[in-house]
Amino acid sequence: MATVALVSAKGSPGCTTTALALHTVWPDVSTERRILLAECDPAGGDIASGYLAGSLASGRGLLPLAVSRIADPVAAIWEQTLSLDDDGRRLFLPGLLDARRAGSLTQAWSTLQLGLPQLAHQDPPVDVLLDLGRVGTQHESPKLRSSADQVVLVTRATLTAVAAARPLAEELQTESAPCSCLVIGAGEPYSAAEVAESLGLSLLGSLPLDRAAADAFTGRRAMAPRRLSSTPLVRAARQVTSRLLSAEPAGWTPAVAGAPRG
Repeated sequence: MATVALVSAKGSPGCTTTALALHTVWPDVSTERRILLAECDPAGGDIASGYLAGSLASGRGLLPLAVSRIADPVAAIWEQTLSLDDDGRRLFLPGLLDARRAGSLTQAWSTLQLGLPQLAHQDPPVDVLLDLGRVGTQHESPKLRSSADQVVLVTRATLTAVAAARPLAEELQTESAPCSCLVIGAGEPYSAAEVAESLGLSLLGSLPLDRAAADAFTGRRAMAPRRLSSTPLVRAARQVTSRLLSAEPAGWTPAVAGAPRG
C-alpha cells in the first residue's frame, strides 16, 4: 500500500479521528515503512489545534505548499512535512487553519498528485494517509482522490448516514481507485456487513464508537500514549491497518433482513 484516501459523506462520521488512529498504529504494523498523514480537507484542518494541542508553530502546511517555488514536487512536500516522533516514522503535513483560503490550494493539489506516488520509492518507503474529509465541497480535488491506491469511505452505521453515503459510494465506484468502506460504530444499529452490502462496497473493517479515545484524538481530553494504545479504537485500528497493508479488505456478507436500504 502506498496512498490511502479517507473520505466521508455529510455529517461527521469520524474521518479525521480514523486517520489519526491509523496514523498512530501504522509504524507498529508496518515496521519497515514510514507513514505520512496529509490533512487535505478543504473545509479546514483541526489536528494541529486539537490532537497536537497547538504545539506546532512551524508555519508549514498546505498553504505554503501552494505557493512553493520548488520545482521538484517531492522536495516541496518534504519542506512542508513535520515529524511527530523522534525517529521520523510518523510524518504530518498540516492542513488549512482558515477554510476561506481553500481556493488558494490549486497548486498544492497538483504538487501532491505528482509527488505523493514517488514517496513509496523513498528509503525507507513512505505510505500516505490522505484525510480528504467530506466529498462535494467547493475546492476539493477529485484528481488527488483518484490518484490514491485505495479510497476508503468512512461512514456510521445509522440509516441516515448510509443514505447520505450511498450516492457517494456510487460516484466513487466510477473513479479509477479501488474503494472500500470503513464502518464506525457497527451494530448501532446495523452491522458492518449490512452497511457494506447496502453501499455496494467491499468492507475494509470497522472501528468502535470509543468516545474516550476519540476525545483524545480530537483534543477534548488528555490521555497518556500508553493508555491510548490499549483503547478499543486503537486496537481495532491495528486490524484495519493490517488489512490495508495486505490489500485484502474483508468481503461483506449477504444482505439480511433489516439491512438499511432506504
